[in-house]
Amino acid sequence: MKRYSLLWLLGAALVLRGAFALSALFSPGGTRLLRPDSELYLAGMRQLADAGKLDILERAPGFAAFASLIWKASHSYAALVVFFVLVSVAALYILYLAVKEYADDNTALIATGFGAFHLTLIANAPLLLSDTLFFFWVTLEFYFLLRFWKRKTLWCALLAGLVAGIGTLVRPINLLHILPLTVLLLVTEKIKWKDRFAAAGLALAAFCFAVVPWMSFNASRGAGFAIDTNTGAMLHQNGAMLQAEVRHTSFEQEKFRILQWENAVFRDRQRFPDAASREKFRLNEYRKMLCAYPAIALKQQLCNYPVLLPDAPTALEDLGVFTPNRGTMGILAKEGVAAAVRHYFGGRLWTLFLISPFLLVALIVLVYALCRLVTSIRNFAVFCREGLLFIGFALYYLWLPGAIVAPRYQIPALPVLFLLAALWAVRKKSPDKA
Repeated sequence: MKRYSLLWLLGAALVLRGAFALSALFSPGGTRLLRPDSELYLAGMRQLADAGKLDILERAPGFAAFASLIWKASHSYAALVVFFVLVSVAALYILYLAVKEYADDNTALIATGFGAFHLTLIANAPLLLSDTLFFFWVTLEFYFLLRFWKRKTLWCALLAGLVAGIGTLVRPINLLHILPLTVLLLVTEKIKWKDRFAAAGLALAAFCFAVVPWMSFNASRGAGFAIDTNTGAMLHQNGAMLQAEVRHTSFEQEKFRILQWENAVFRDRQRFPDAASREKFRLNEYRKMLCAYPAIALKQQLCNYPVLLPDAPTALEDLGVFTPNRGTMGILAKEGVAAAVRHYFGGRLWTLFLISPFLLVALIVLVYALCRLVTSIRNFAVFCREGLLFIGFALYYLWLPGAIVAPRYQIPALPVLFLLAALWAVRKKSPDKA
């Protein structure tokens, strides 16, 4: 019976994602599938598929590596969308296995249900971006960690590190995730310390095995020892947010101003002969901004709670109700959530009723996860274990983007939020358990 429940949930997830994907696919030119970042990802995919090389330095190679296999076989954006929809559903199956390792089958089914009907996952599944692919690898990393916690087999730790490295090649935000991963391996209960250190060492070695060759290759061609050359974009992203608040202007104005200034500075080819020198300059300039306005920068870094909002805009854009890139992010940063909602929806707030059941699911996940964390204080061991899980697999991804917030940035944090929310849902039925 439970196996059929899982199949029903995965089937529902597939139908929902497929429905939003079809709507986006049949838009004129498939433009609903695209965002400003999409073209660089797709250019890398096409180059790798057609020429067998990847010269585009601005993006990590993971998207291109996986998507190029589909592109080479089909040369079809529809096939790519189908691939990402299937990846999203496959990640939910891995989520089920992960939660089952930590808890039980009922909890795993509830967590999978949350994932199946979560609006942010549904809406972003068909987009030609790296978020869905990254969600898959983060969920797989989460699974191998929880499997190691339960079974204490070192190969699980090794695979967790390897998968974390592959995830880094998809989204460089994962580069520092090896730190919380090794900590979580070291706090494994009921295992000898030598095995804990062995697990952490194996994970670190596997992680380096995945990422160091690519980083070394980039260094050899003047791009620096890095996954990509997009990290410096913080200057015209987070830096623009910072300057907008300091100068009482808009994010768009400051971003345009900084980009114009960058382009003028980088015309000096003797001073900036390669991508590495330009990246170093942008990062140094961003650090200067942080040092000049540390209080504002810290506030923006920590108060980025809008990242937790369900991705209603993308859902409605998939359906063709609204169009993207209307300056909402700048208004959100300057005037808050209410003003951003008024700006984005205008006189059509009623459209939220179309997706209200999915909004309710997203709200339940957040409330239940918070309840689980708060009430687990009564059991110190549970609180420490799940608190560290939350820090390592949720707070890490939610906090790192800083002032630049988009609902899709919450996606890698969702597996642990689904786990915590499902534990609370089961806990309400069984009040005698921690």
